Amino acid sequence: MKKLKIILIFTLLATFCVANAQDFTVSNGTERVMIYNAKDDINHLYSGIDYLVVFAKIMPQAEIMYTGNGSSFDWYEFGNPAVPISNQPYISPQAATGYILKIDGSRTLSLWVIDYSEVQQQIDDIIIDESFTDVCNFTKLNLQGNLMPLWYQTPEGVTHQIGRELTVRYATQRWGSDSWLTVDTVVTETVYENSIEVPAPLTNTNFDVQVSDRFANDFGISVFSGQSATYQAFAVRNKLLTSTLTRDAENEDQRPDNPIFLEGSAPLDIHFIANPSAAVTHNQWNVFKENQFFFVRNEADFNYSFSEYGRYKVALVSSNEQCSYSDSVVVDISESILEAPNVFTPNGDGVNDEFRVAYRSLRSFQMAVYNRWGNKIYTSNDPQHGWNGNIGNREAAAGPYFYYIKAEGTDGKKYVKKGDINLIR
Repeated sequence: MKKLKIILIFTLLATFCVANAQDFTVSNGTERVMIYNAKDDINHLYSGIDYLVVFAKIMPQAEIMYTGNGSSFDWYEFGNPAVPISNQPYISPQAATGYILKIDGSRTLSLWVIDYSEVQQQIDDIIIDESFTDVCNFTKLNLQGNLMPLWYQTPEGVTHQIGRELTVRYATQRWGSDSWLTVDTVVTETVYENSIEVPAPLTNTNFDVQVSDRFANDFGISVFSGQSATYQAFAVRNKLLTSTLTRDAENEDQRPDNPIFLEGSAPLDIHFIANPSAAVTHNQWNVFKENQFFFVRNEADFNYSFSEYGRYKVALVSSNEQCSYSDSVVVDISESILEAPNVFTPNGDGVNDEFRVAYRSLRSFQMAVYNRWGNKIYTSNDPQHGWNGNIGNREAAAGPYFYYIKAEGTDGKKYVKKGDINLIR
């Protein structure tokens, strides 16, 4: 909130506190007074009047005097119609009263008077509203005591409330790099009632509340500072994390080579971690396949091997008796493929040194390699591994060989492949 131009002068010789604005001088004995020029207020805090005059306490000798040019002065109290009260350049102000000054019969200025001693908050306690229903998202705090509203009126009789500033400090939880951290949070709001709703804390805490307003700050007055009773947290959160088991066989297309992967070649072996906040008492994992319910788990963490083609949704619900919070991830298992090369070069250069298939998402795999006379010289049931070009401990001769492959994909597709492979040295 931007403060308007205010000049506060303490006159030491005469025991007066005098405030000056563009059109008025206000004296008030030894008590302080502020004049807020609404016309210059870019935030339009006091729209509808020209000045707001706020006394720390109106003294018997208080006086508002017009200091501008003019030869005739007519003062009126707000009303319908306005009530004439004086034809002098000054008046003795009353609290919660509005005044209009007509100068030389044409120019008019309006002002409203507040006696801050009559509207200063006298707060005794901070009460947590236990009847508030949205405890999963917010906590409502009520201020108990002598709760005086701040307001002013315009010459037309329109009443405007003036907000007070409530600052609430309390503990909650925030997700750090790998765990929940207990941290302080601060909420500051301009309020027009004697309550405030703050984001619900994720851990048990006390609420430290400070109440102030523009006038208290300018007068240097402390309005209220206090602490609530301990609040039992109901709000819950989780931080759903996953870790996928990686594989390094380069002949596997879309292999999970990074633990953050949630899509690719089956099987995807994934570890799911709930990371619940402090108030969580129960975690439930609901797994769906192609939008149809698949299975449920009720532990904080669990492992699952996704070995069938399709799209899966893994939804985590963390809850207690009052609140729940959900998050989810999607796991995509790719369609299968199987391709066999027609040449390999086992010369030790690290490139194409084995006869291996290119594959993705296979459920089963059997491969046999034969020489030109039909003798079986190599078998495998793991598509990650292939023939290195040796028969026993000896290098096989260069030339053609024959393979037979039978496999099934996680999408149910069946493969039968046979053909020749050329060994080149």
